[in-house]
Amino acid sequence: SGVWHHCRAHRFFSHARWSVDELGLRLAVLVVERFVEPGAAVLVAVDDTLMHRLGRKIHGCFWHHDATANSNRTAVAWGNNWVVVGIVVRLPFLERAVCLPVLLRLWQPRRKQIAKGKPDPERPGKPELAREMIDLLAARLPGRTIHVVGDAAYATEAWRGLPSSVTLTSRLRSNAALFAPKPGPTGQRGRPRKWGERLASLKQIAADPATCWVTHTVRRYGKEETLTLAQVDCLWGPLGPDTPSRVILVQDTSKAAGYQLALITTDPHASAAEIVERYADRWPIEVAFEEGKELFGVGHA
Repeated sequence: SGVWHHCRAHRFFSHARWSVDELGLRLAVLVVERFVEPGAAVLVAVDDTLMHRLGRKIHGCFWHHDATANSNRTAVAWGNNWVVVGIVVRLPFLERAVCLPVLLRLWQPRRKQIAKGKPDPERPGKPELAREMIDLLAARLPGRTIHVVGDAAYATEAWRGLPSSVTLTSRLRSNAALFAPKPGPTGQRGRPRKWGERLASLKQIAADPATCWVTHTVRRYGKEETLTLAQVDCLWGPLGPDTPSRVILVQDTSKAAGYQLALITTDPHASAAEIVERYADRWPIEVAFEEGKELFGVGHA
């Protein structure tokens, strides 16, 4: 600031020709080269965050649910909602993992003239925006396996047909429709079935005496825990019949029977304990949002 007037920065962002995606992809390559072991998989977290705004003429502003609002007040706020993709890395001087945001998209609600329940081609949903960014990242990092982690809001059909180098791990809703894997040839005439039989609900699977529960020691959220895990190989409706999935049911031995968490993953090579730890590693993106906004003023004019 002692050499250049700050208006030079404002003029660059408002007048110069530059690409947010290209800037983010170059940053992503730099992050992977510096902080991820050669040939190792890249862990990527996706989530969205609200940037508060004042004024009615700011582009893309709407009333959004505010997850950080005081529970005694209305949990809505006026501002921009950004879908963010960040690379989770571990640094030698920190015990906790760190999420470094590299790509972002502005999300806007569906226009009023679009019928309820139908997609708006000009305003994609949050999972669709995240999928766009992940496809860009996978194309820029050829030869790298990318493990995408998101919460239940991102477990949708937007991830159908993922590239072979990309896996998805997310929280699964309790009412998810699961099917047995595609059955083998029957020798009968006609088109072979793509879906197996409909499986029971997650609650019924957890209560079934035939379900195999195995005790694991996992490290998540900075501490070691003893959890009882069960896994079910299946197909999940939104991902289609060509994407084998695996559901991990998590039962905390210190809590009541049943299950406390259900995860779904398209990674067939990771163990149940690894999937639980991987899902917990999405938490650094929440920390990045808090530190970015509260400490560094991200989102302020």
